[in-house]
Amino acid sequence: MAQILSAPADCQTSQPPLSLTGLTRWLRLSAALWGERRALGTLDDARLKDLGLSNAAASQEAARPFWMHPNFR
Repeated sequence: MAQILSAPADCQTSQPPLSLTGLTRWLRLSAALWGERRALGTLDDARLKDLGLSNAAASQEAARPFWMHPNFR
């Protein structure tokens, strides 16, 4: 599934949080992902179709926990 969420510009990093700055970025990204995943879970079929997503893919992404970040692997 293509990455459908985007983090704030200052939160995009591939490094894990090892400092206070990294932890702050991680927390901001977690909050952003939580909100976006909640919003994704409320979209109707027409909006999901506009995004090119199936109900199953949207439900799967919406169910992911906030700590599963696409940019921290």
